[in-house]
Amino acid sequence: MSADLARRARGAERMAIGAAIADGARGFSRIVVATDVDPPASPCGACRQLLAEFGLDLQVIAVGPKTERRWVLRDLLPDAFAKATLTK
Repeated sequence: MSADLARRARGAERMAIGAAIADGARGFSRIVVATDVDPPASPCGACRQLLAEFGLDLQVIAVGPKTERRWVLRDLLPDAFAKATLTK
């Protein structure tokens, strides 16, 4: 994938967060992504960083046709750049 295409690509997680914020949401405890791929993939790096803005304890659930995978965001994004980083 070219760098230009990567900048223009939008993950499902980012689209869902944008829609939720536009609808008035200001925080999340979990995000669930459904896919037709099995096993379901984890979020891309750009989506992980955006999700980190809402807290590293966020539950991330990916659901495929036959399987489901679960993570806590801090496990997907170790040593994250987050709000707490700026206050140290």
